[in-house]
Amino acid sequence: MRCLVKSAIVAVVPDSDGPIKQGIEYAQKPLKEKRVRWQRHEIVAAAWVFAGVLLAAGVVIVFWQSPDPADRAGILAIVAAVGAGLAAWQVVFGFTRALAAQDAALAARRADEPTEGDPEEKCEQRVSSTYQLDEVDLRKARLAGVQLREADLTGARLEHVDFSTADLTEALLAEARLDDALLQAACLVKAKLNQARLSRADLRHARLTEADLTGARLDHAALCVARLRRAILRKADLREADLTGAILNEAKLNAADLRGADLSDAKLEGADFRAADLRGATFDAEAMRTADRDKHTKFDDGANPDKAA
Repeated sequence: MRCLVKSAIVAVVPDSDGPIKQGIEYAQKPLKEKRVRWQRHEIVAAAWVFAGVLLAAGVVIVFWQSPDPADRAGILAIVAAVGAGLAAWQVVFGFTRALAAQDAALAARRADEPTEGDPEEKCEQRVSSTYQLDEVDLRKARLAGVQLREADLTGARLEHVDFSTADLTEALLAEARLDDALLQAACLVKAKLNQARLSRADLRHARLTEADLTGARLDHAALCVARLRRAILRKADLREADLTGAILNEAKLNAADLRGADLSDAKLEGADFRAADLRGATFDAEAMRTADRDKHTKFDDGANPDKAA
C-alpha cells in the first residue's frame, strides 16, 4: 500500500531574495530572537570581565604601593570578601535560572499534552500567526513543524514542500500548488484548500476536520488515517487516493471523483456521497450503508451496497 512505502521528501530552500526569503524569515523568527538574547548576554559578560580587570589592576597597584603589612592584610580581606560575595551571587543567580528553566520546560510539556475530548482540536490551542504569504514561492522548502496558523498562502507555489507536523489551522491555501508535498501529521483544521492541487501529496495522519477542499485535486494522495470529519470535498478529485482508515464522518463528498480510491476500514457514518463516482473504489459495504447516497451515486456493477444487501 502507498501509505506504507511512500518516503519523505528531502528538500533545500533556494537562496534568493523576494517572497522566498520573506517566508523563510517568518519561519526562522524564533531562532533570530534567540540569537538576539545571546548577543545581549555576551555584552553583559564582556562588561563584567572589563570591570573585573580594572578592579584587579587597581587592587594590585594599591597592594604593592602600601608598605604597611596591616594595610596589605586589609586589602586582601576586602578582596576575599568581594570574591566570596560574587561567588554566592553567582550560585543564587544560577539556581534561580535553573528553576525558571525547569518551570518553562514543564509548561511546554503540559502545552504539548493532548487535551480532553477530540484530539483533532489539540492544534487549535496554539498562537495565531496571520502571515501574509500569498503567491509566495516555497518549492522544496523544509518547513516541518512551522507555525503558520491563519497564514495567507493563497496561490502559493509549494510543490515538494515539507510541512510535516506543521500547524496550518485556518490557513488560506486556496489554489495553492501542493503537488508531492509532505503534510504528514500536519494540522489543517478549518483550512481553506478549495481548488488546491495536492496530487500525490502525503497527508497520512493529517488533521483536516472541517477543512474546505472543494474542487481540490487529491489524485494519488496518501490520506491513510487522515481525519476528515465534516470536511468539504465537493467535486474533489480523489482518483486512486489511499483513504485507508480515514475518518470521513459527516464529510461532504458530493460529486467527488473517487474512482479507484481505497476506502478500506474508513469511517463513513453520515458522509455525503450523493452524485459521487465510486467506480473501481474499494470500500466496506457496511460502512457505505451508513453514508448518504442517491440514484446518481456511481458504483461498479454489483458493488452497490443497497443492492448487495
